[in-house]
Amino acid sequence: MNEKGVLQVALINKLRKDKEMIIDKEELTLVKILALANLENRKVLEIGCGDGRITKGLLANSGSLIAIDPDSAAISTAKERIPEVDFRVGSGESLGFLNDCFDVVLFTLSLHHQNSSKALKEAAKVLNDDGQILIVEPVADSEISIICDIIESETDALNNAINAINTSMFKVVFAEEFYPEWEFENNRELYSWLFDHYQIPYDKSKVVRINKLLGDKKRSRPINLGDKHVIISLVIDAD
Repeated sequence: MNEKGVLQVALINKLRKDKEMIIDKEELTLVKILALANLENRKVLEIGCGDGRITKGLLANSGSLIAIDPDSAAISTAKERIPEVDFRVGSGESLGFLNDCFDVVLFTLSLHHQNSSKALKEAAKVLNDDGQILIVEPVADSEISIICDIIESETDALNNAINAINTSMFKVVFAEEFYPEWEFENNRELYSWLFDHYQIPYDKSKVVRINKLLGDKKRSRPINLGDKHVIISLVIDAD
């Protein structure tokens, strides 16, 4: 990662100090993306940008950037936070772009949230012949994932995404696991985030199960929870 990228990560961390809950405290996801993808002077498409948490760091390092997400509310938030980015409501399953128009297509923790095979085929259409697909996905056995499974399991969806990669027209040129960390002010903030994120009513029985997994951590202030992601670089298999 170049000096500009390092400064951008530092700025994002500084801006987040006024927030309580912190996803990926050290911005490892952004660091890994910038280390693996040469974004300078390249046309980049981010699929699954959410509210722009990662997007800000991509903007500072890419030639041009379009970021899409199916959640219109998240896109509205992203536009307010980062008005200089071309944010659009859209799905990886149906990309409304010309063929061969991007140098890098990035799935930011989003491939498993859609028909993964269809999304990869769409990505292949809009990618230049010598372009790069970069995928960041959660791994199901992390501390935070196991807690989230109490609310809603994503294990099958994550497995489907990996199978889609392995059976796609792409060749894996690099894959690496890394370990972000989440921070919650206390256990109440963790519960609040979980029920809000999955949009379900508060459920005391689920809280009991979460507390059992947390053990002594439930009394910690803050609560730090480990995560695990895999970053995968793909190119079109010419063989």
